[in-house]
Amino acid sequence: MPAGWRAPSPLSVLDWQRRQEAFTRTNLTALMLESALAEGHWTMMPVASTPTALTGPGFSARVLMLTEADCLREARTYSIGPNATGLAVATTAGSPPREPVSLTRLPSPCGLMLFADPIGSDTETYRTSDGGTVEIHTSIVAISWSL
Repeated sequence: MPAGWRAPSPLSVLDWQRRQEAFTRTNLTALMLESALAEGHWTMMPVASTPTALTGPGFSARVLMLTEADCLREARTYSIGPNATGLAVATTAGSPPREPVSLTRLPSPCGLMLFADPIGSDTETYRTSDGGTVEIHTSIVAISWSL
């Protein structure tokens, strides 16, 4: 397990959920999302359905962060222990699930699932203000979803 991740006890998952929702509403989250969108590190970019001056990565970042924060506020929580986490990782190792996502397969309309151990990782490269780059490596220890 990477240094720094200690899964919350099942009894403290609701507190973790509230703190994550609060962080998702911060200016730091908006700036991180806007940077990721501007650099092309994101697969979806919300756009306004009507012509507006509010377009581009800044607008899309706000839509994404507020949508995620609302999802977290309403989410049903799941705490996944080490045995189930290991089984989930072993089951999907090397090949993503082929079954399409459907409303009938979701365990709840909105959810937050925390794993005892990381289930994967993500690496993003960002430009710094002085023209350099920095790589951020993030362990994936939770997932969220909504309809």
